Amino acid sequence: DLSGPAIEATVGLPAGAGLDLQVLGDPSEPLGRIEVIEYRQVAGDDLYPRARPPARGILHVTYRVAALAPVRARLAAAGVPVTGHGRVAALFGAGEIVSFRSPAGLRIEVQEAATPRAGPVGPPVR
Repeated sequence: DLSGPAIEATVGLPAGAGLDLQVLGDPSEPLGRIEVIEYRQVAGDDLYPRARPPARGILHVTYRVAALAPVRARLAAAGVPVTGHGRVAALFGAGEIVSFRSPAGLRIEVQEAATPRAGPVGPPVR
């Protein structure tokens, strides 16, 4: 249970609102976990407009796949515009990344199976 003035100000919730947070998955697998957040005392409020930069929070999700070709083909068949980002050195390795938007505007990235990075982890390099 996370509630109170500090949570309201940080998350942008109305007075009296709060949230419950659960982290699911194996703690030893950083790429296999998901956070589930349930907001309380906000019934009927459309808070989605607040989830745009510079708002803080998760505005996109990334999936790793063995190969991008089948993903690209399915998106093309559905008429979904795709942006290619090339090969990107990300936190857990380098791999080709594409992105697209859900009907609700969520940015979805898909990264081809990464090649492990050598050396210390730093900021993404494009």
